[in-house]
Amino acid sequence: MESRSNKNTQPSNTAPAGAAAPRRDFLRKSLIGATPFILTAVSRPVLGNQCTVSGMMSGNLSAPGEPQVCAGLTPGFWKNHLMDWPQPYTPGELPSGRLRVNNGRQAPALEGGTLFNDVFSYRSGYFDDEPAPSMLEVMQKEGHDDRYRLGAHAVAALLNSVYFAVERGVSFGYTADDILSYWNQGVGPGGSDLKEFYEMLNQRGYG
Repeated sequence: MESRSNKNTQPSNTAPAGAAAPRRDFLRKSLIGATPFILTAVSRPVLGNQCTVSGMMSGNLSAPGEPQVCAGLTPGFWKNHLMDWPQPYTPGELPSGRLRVNNGRQAPALEGGTLFNDVFSYRSGYFDDEPAPSMLEVMQKEGHDDRYRLGAHAVAALLNSVYFAVERGVSFGYTADDILSYWNQGVGPGGSDLKEFYEMLNQRGYG
């Protein structure tokens, strides 16, 4: 597993001084083809508003100050950077270094990860596997096992909302409660397609 740190990220209102630049350097190298959405904002609250769908569509994205970023990381990032998952969510632990075959591919045989249906409200037909899948296992599903990749992008959006709450100069634009609320409603802002909404946020990059 690749990680920039052996520490779990604890959500808080502040980040360690000087920590943002190394993180950006690391993630810039880790993400391929991710294009950050560069903004300018006066303050973090303004930036947060600008990083919502309505804020990005408004066209009012410039103000005096340092360049700011509307950030988001894809399901692929979170599947491959397990040590970077923010608390309280966990991909699980690898007790014996074993690998398992998942749809023809080798994947870490993790145990004890946060269960998807313990976080996202259950919907008939979605992830009713036995045993219940973890959030990581939902992101590892292929094809019809995760229709339209909705589950994968929902998990990534939730992790992004917590992870970027502690980053300076960047914003995801939505809180964890927002992400879960849209899942419960079954649609994105203004009745938009839920998977497209999550995907758009997750593909903004960071670097």
